[in-house]
Amino acid sequence: SNPASALIFDGTTLLGTTPTGGASNFGTIFQLTPPKKKTAAWTEAILYNFTGRGDGGKPYSGLVLKTGALYGTTLDGGPSSQGEVFKLSPPAVKGQAWTIATVYGFTGGSDGGKPYAGVVFGKLGVLYGTTGLGGAGGYGTVFALTPGKNGAPWTESVLYSFGGGPDGAYPRYGVIADTAGNLYGTTGVSTVNSGVVFQMLAPKKGGAWSESALWSFTGGNDGGASTAGLALTGGILYGTASLGGQYGKGVVFSVTP
Repeated sequence: SNPASALIFDGTTLLGTTPTGGASNFGTIFQLTPPKKKTAAWTEAILYNFTGRGDGGKPYSGLVLKTGALYGTTLDGGPSSQGEVFKLSPPAVKGQAWTIATVYGFTGGSDGGKPYAGVVFGKLGVLYGTTGLGGAGGYGTVFALTPGKNGAPWTESVLYSFGGGPDGAYPRYGVIADTAGNLYGTTGVSTVNSGVVFQMLAPKKGGAWSESALWSFTGGNDGGASTAGLALTGGILYGTASLGGQYGKGVVFSVTP
């Protein structure tokens, strides 16, 4: 119940998440198969029921598909009850159960916690995303997860901890990447603004990532409190903000370099 994210299409079926409902009321991963006859109903199958314990719970984000497996995040549950990034693998034999594994369980400390948003794949199979809380100042993070070699565990690294000031705070959506590997995202309201559109500039070899606020919302006609994702085309970023604007009901905006 209460689906809160977009669907993905695997070429045949639709796949998505719900943060509630399911066998334990901690959410599901579901699949919708179209009917053979256009007038018939679609068929739903539950691929996984979250329990809210070590396997995670309350997935508010959508999914990404890579080599047959589904990746996403949960707001709750995981090894430290601070949410996790998970991998759901298909069965070797059709009709059997899918298998879930924790890619990384957040602790809520400097590594971040409570990820609302999903993850995206970058170069070399690295996963990028945000957490709504945690980090050095407790205002959320941008993180990377690097796969281990030969089945070794994934490694988490915090690319940036938000400070709650001009740099933004509490990201509710994930990031997108450009062709150079730079990341872009939005944050909610901070102590000095109504959120920002930010850029994470990819480092040169051996260097560190750097964050900059490309636009700082005022909450006025330019909008504020952006909790949705961005689209990038022709070097211009497009998105939505849920507050502000001419009527105080939110805006669709562009940020032009």
